[in-house]
Amino acid sequence: LKAAPAGSVWFLTGNEGGSFERLVRDWLDALGSRHAVTFEPFAHEALREANRRVFGSAAMPAYRLADAECVVSFGADFLAVWLSPVEHARGFSATHGYHDGRMGRYVHVEPRLSLSAMSADEWIAPVPGTEGAVALAMAHVIVNHHLDRAPADAVELRPLLQPYEPDEVAERTGVSAEVIHRLAAEFATRPSLALPGGVGTQHRHAELTAVAVNPPNSRAGHGGGPGRLRPPRGGDGPPPAAPPGVVGAARPHPRRGRLVA
Repeated sequence: LKAAPAGSVWFLTGNEGGSFERLVRDWLDALGSRHAVTFEPFAHEALREANRRVFGSAAMPAYRLADAECVVSFGADFLAVWLSPVEHARGFSATHGYHDGRMGRYVHVEPRLSLSAMSADEWIAPVPGTEGAVALAMAHVIVNHHLDRAPADAVELRPLLQPYEPDEVAERTGVSAEVIHRLAAEFATRPSLALPGGVGTQHRHAELTAVAVNPPNSRAGHGGGPGRLRPPRGGDGPPPAAPPGVVGAARPHPRRGRLVA
């Protein structure tokens, strides 16, 4: 390889990050090449665009699962193939392990029984493509019934979330209003984290599904606390609108109008 002409070596990999990504780029630099090619069968454009709309940066997020006591995944197969499964598995084992008489709770919302779904305490199978509607219905419950646990500006989301009353969403998604209310209560009363992605963002409502998960995250009232979403790393957009480590400042773009999922 050292005898190869400069720039003639290419490296094909998946969507890697962290130490491995730096190792690949350092190795290519030593060979006089900058040709690192990423191939990702399940692309993350929907998640990037959702982050651009909500945080102002079209970049990939990083999640602190270890600090959450309640994790709700909307299609993200984070223990198998999504983003950084090794990092996620470490965080999940920390939050889902038994410590001091307590253990975290994990709910998976997805029609497919994925590897991550099989590891969940509860698997909820909505009508395919309606994961975002379930997330928005949860946010509806939080801002209307658990406002004391939400940020002070959560009331601003009420007009956007009004169409996602749980009884109406139940008819479209196949997830009962009772289950939506219960999930929202669990999410609002514990340090919680919602995950979008995977098969849940591989359909025509993909971007809106990713956007829809942000209201439960930001309105649960845990901004900057355990299990929060760190500002997206890298990317090609401006700095995130939310301060470092804080999700509470994030909200749907005011000119986007109603969210449809």
